[in-house]
Amino acid sequence: MEYLFQPGKIGSLRLKNRLIVAPMGMFLGQQGYITQPLIDFSGKLAKGGASLIIMGGSMIEHSHEPGYERLAEAPAMSLWTSLGDDKFIPAWKDLVESVHSCGGKVGAQIAHLGKYAYSEILDGHPPVSASPLPIKVNILFQGRPGEIPRQLTIPEIENIEENFAKTVFRAKTAGLDMVELNASTGYLIREFLSPLTNHREDEYGGSLENRMRFLLGIIKRSRQKAGDDYPLICRISGDEFLPGGNSLKEACLIAQKLEEAGIDALHVVGGGHVSSVPMNPMNVKRGAFVYLAQTIKKQVRVPVITCQRINDPVLAEEIVMEGKADFVAMGRPFLADPSFPVKAMDGRAKEIRPCVACNQGCYDSMFFIKPVACMVNPGLARENETNPGKALKQKNVMVIGAGPAGLEAARALTLKGHNVELYEKQSQIGGLMRLAAASPGREEFFSLIDYYTHQMEILKVKIFLEREASFSLIEKRDPDAIIIATGGLPSIPSIPGINGRNVLNAIDVLNGKLDTGMNIAILGGGSIGVETAIMLASRGCMSSSTAAFLMEEGALTISEAREYMYAGRNVTLITRQKNVAMDIGLSTRGSRIKALKRLGVRIIRDATCEKIIDRGAIIKHKDQEQFIEADSIVIAGGFLPDNKLAKKYDRTNKEVFIIGDARKPRKMLDAIHEGFEVALHI
Repeated sequence: MEYLFQPGKIGSLRLKNRLIVAPMGMFLGQQGYITQPLIDFSGKLAKGGASLIIMGGSMIEHSHEPGYERLAEAPAMSLWTSLGDDKFIPAWKDLVESVHSCGGKVGAQIAHLGKYAYSEILDGHPPVSASPLPIKVNILFQGRPGEIPRQLTIPEIENIEENFAKTVFRAKTAGLDMVELNASTGYLIREFLSPLTNHREDEYGGSLENRMRFLLGIIKRSRQKAGDDYPLICRISGDEFLPGGNSLKEACLIAQKLEEAGIDALHVVGGGHVSSVPMNPMNVKRGAFVYLAQTIKKQVRVPVITCQRINDPVLAEEIVMEGKADFVAMGRPFLADPSFPVKAMDGRAKEIRPCVACNQGCYDSMFFIKPVACMVNPGLARENETNPGKALKQKNVMVIGAGPAGLEAARALTLKGHNVELYEKQSQIGGLMRLAAASPGREEFFSLIDYYTHQMEILKVKIFLEREASFSLIEKRDPDAIIIATGGLPSIPSIPGINGRNVLNAIDVLNGKLDTGMNIAILGGGSIGVETAIMLASRGCMSSSTAAFLMEEGALTISEAREYMYAGRNVTLITRQKNVAMDIGLSTRGSRIKALKRLGVRIIRDATCEKIIDRGAIIKHKDQEQFIEADSIVIAGGFLPDNKLAKKYDRTNKEVFIIGDARKPRKMLDAIHEGFEVALHI
């Protein structure tokens, strides 16, 4: 890691390495104030080796705008942080002191919500924007359609520019080491920058130069108040990935103008809240958007920061080494493991708890304005509460099941000093994580299996594979505590013909045990059915690397290559529901539905299977019977708790805990968190 851990500089700010904590909406504020959980977590990030922590999305002063005076106090926004008033400065000073005492630097990203606000949090007043154009989806309000904003007048624009500048000065007064202006994703600055959201006909609209006037005004006023030496960063979209929006060409011009205006660094990301290209789900290739920063870096002399889908220290090292960017910012990987830098620097990369880009606790929580959580890090933002140290009494604990719940329980229990024996009836650990990783675009789950495998090795947990823990075995081992994490069993519907030879279970199919033939009908439109459909429809498709080679050599055109890349098996997905993938989080659902469409999966909604026969299935759709020809019928109806072992202990005095899907089938986040929580109480 020769390049990643070299010192760097942003304006007057000296940084000890090239790893930056990207700004994230953590929703851990309280009526706009910095809270103790934020202070504790930021300190942990600094101890973990991050050179700079950029606190996400703090609101600016709104006192000159009707309805914005009490925005931080509004129930829907009360979990945000604010720099919009001097009263918030003391709490920010506490955070700065915590980070500095741990050897780190800290700044704040500031933003104006623009059209992402709502009249219900603005005392009945409409939100404001560059132009009166609503957004299709408001990510801050459970994906609801946006309201029509009111177009700002020029005096109001100038007031907001001044409010930004006051906020920058307030940050400097609080001791923050820098400020980042959010001109990407969504919110007001980008609404002025983009031709899609700025239809003004005055000096703030029309040409790119005019659309930049608002942002340049903010920078000019901020420099006047905070001084030329105070580090100021701007986060921009390298490409909006929207027809008619700003492309990389415009982003390069914006970057050059920002450098001329005195910006000390550029933080380049792809897309925004409503982009047509997925930004953050795990099916996005690692480092997919680094090229945006790389291209912009060639146009400017100030440092360039890259971000998005970078969760591996080796990849980060390559980015800096090859000169694609000067700094690498990561968000969710630091939620997963705040000690990411220290572990990478010490050669302990295998010990880094991996962010798998599941979005279950971070992005999906954002849609509901809930405090951030992390699937793989149950102790996130609960540093004091969830670090009890060694147990007062060492116990012998038997953990039954080596899926996500059982593995996390075994890990946490061993760290507390207990003697743990882990039993798994299969030949390898992982449980349903292996099924989750089977579908194309979900391979990141394998990194979580690798992490737990390494944890079990370094903690020397005793693992018994291909060993089903029977009642007699448990009685023989006589543990002090038993944790039952036996997972779930497939739910089998009652359908005539369900036991036919052509009927398969999605679990076996995802495990690769059974041949399905070329024509497949899948019963069930939840996540299991969707992922099974994607996997089966992908079988037989040309790989992207082969397609790229053939295109480079002129053997195939782009359209021909795309056809071969998505020409797999014929799959029909049948669901009782009106929509598919409804149990997949909002931030991931869209990309999985796009994958179904790309692969040509036929979806039949509002349908029930009446009967399964040798050549397919008879379904009822729109009150009409319909025959679906299929070589195989795959049942993907979800899970039921596998708790038969637990029932034997109902009337004993044993200390017994049932966790994960054995308790109730839910998401992997619930399973891992329950494994962790049960360890805290033993």
